[in-house]
Amino acid sequence: MTSKIYSWLIFIAIGALVFSCTRVGNEELAKYWWKNGSANQEGAVLIFSNEKPEDGTNECWISGDTIYYNNEPNKLVTGTYKKSNGSINLYVVSFETGISSTYHSKVRYTENR
Repeated sequence: MTSKIYSWLIFIAIGALVFSCTRVGNEELAKYWWKNGSANQEGAVLIFSNEKPEDGTNECWISGDTIYYNNEPNKLVTGTYKKSNGSINLYVVSFETGISSTYHSKVRYTENR
């Protein structure tokens, strides 16, 4: 009897975990600026759009699971996690160094405050 209860609890916990780990779309990711929460100093801040700009020089944008900088693939998005408070963690790996980093979403403020 007790093993059935444990089995159901494990099943419910796994189901809750699967439904809570949803992919965050690129449009939503582009609404924020991102601060590196890792101690590796691998790009302290990311600010990007979800479209390739006309002139990609000194611009950062995201397409699919790749973040581009200066028209070159720069980082691979390996995962996202949306917390219950609405903030998002962005997990990336640098193509150049292979270093993994975690970025935390920060609210963008418009110039017309």
